[in-house]
Amino acid sequence: MRLLKRLGILFLSAMILTSLISCGKDEIVLPPHQHTYYGKHIAGNCQVKGYMEYTCACGDTYHGEEDAEYGEHTFVEDPVPVRVATQDTPGIKRRYCTVDGCSEVEYYNYEWQPNDLPDTEFD
Repeated sequence: MRLLKRLGILFLSAMILTSLISCGKDEIVLPPHQHTYYGKHIAGNCQVKGYMEYTCACGDTYHGEEDAEYGEHTFVEDPVPVRVATQDTPGIKRRYCTVDGCSEVEYYNYEWQPNDLPDTEFD
């Protein structure tokens, strides 16, 4: 009885293997794979839009929908102004993005200080 079971299993295995070989070639055709994708958001920055990336357990990956907007800049202000404001000329401050290195300038007006008055005595 055991011998019949083993022969049956051996015969069934041979049939399956034979059915997987296509057209007499030596390549094995596997049954179709049903993909199951899991998505994760890839964050963008000020130069690249973020997007959804979908990956299957088999390693197949594709990019889905893009974010509508670019990511935000992360600016830090340069502590030394490009040009200091005077009463006649506006000053210029520069700030840099820590993500992509871009910069932007801001113009600012001179702010009057009490010690700006000339030394004058009134009678």
